[in-house]
Amino acid sequence: MEKSIKSKWELIFWNVGQGDFASLTGPHTCWVFDPGGSLRIPPILVQTLRTSCPGRKITLSVSHFDKDHIKNYGSLLKNFSITDVYVSHRDPRSKFGQKFLILMAAKKINIHVVGSGFRPSGPLSFLCLWPINNGELGHLENNFSLVWHLKINSTSILITGDLPTKMERYPTWPQVEILKVAHHGSRTSTSSDFLNELKPKECVVSVGKNSYGHPSIETLKRLKMARCAILRTDKLGPIKFEL
Repeated sequence: MEKSIKSKWELIFWNVGQGDFASLTGPHTCWVFDPGGSLRIPPILVQTLRTSCPGRKITLSVSHFDKDHIKNYGSLLKNFSITDVYVSHRDPRSKFGQKFLILMAAKKINIHVVGSGFRPSGPLSFLCLWPINNGELGHLENNFSLVWHLKINSTSILITGDLPTKMERYPTWPQVEILKVAHHGSRTSTSSDFLNELKPKECVVSVGKNSYGHPSIETLKRLKMARCAILRTDKLGPIKFEL
């Protein structure tokens, strides 16, 4: 989906099957959020980032270490220079996640463990809202999902990883125009209370063929009740916003 007004910033939620892969590019800025998916990244994705990323350098945010959120990091390493990686912790439960961190360290890529209240340096307004630094988060990877609040020009965006409903009890959530729906539209994420706080206008579901029932009928109903336009990568392909 393209906005009609051209500008300097471009946010794309790519169609990578069942999983997440989003990019944000602009002046002197190139971020990738969750280089995952059940499919290989398409050539157009590589071409777009080669054109848009200054010096082919990328800042990478990994919400958590489930394979469908990091599977395609090898393709990024082949085509780009990853300068920094932001994660919520350094204790992956999966061997795939452990291998990812070992390789990042071996290549001397800066690994930053961040949480609620962290603001990365740069030309954009970024604020990490989750995970909180106190409280019991349990052991599931989804519970530690990095959640970023981005403000680009007049547009407010929330990128949620696989944040589950039980972790949506943040003191306050900002109102946003664009919501990356958590956990591919799972019924255990994106509660009605959460949506009532956010009041999103456009809701992106990054999803592909799967055996989990994503996106769930219950979540789709909640999104419709919230009057949010539902934008699915499996139906629409890459979803692009010019900001």
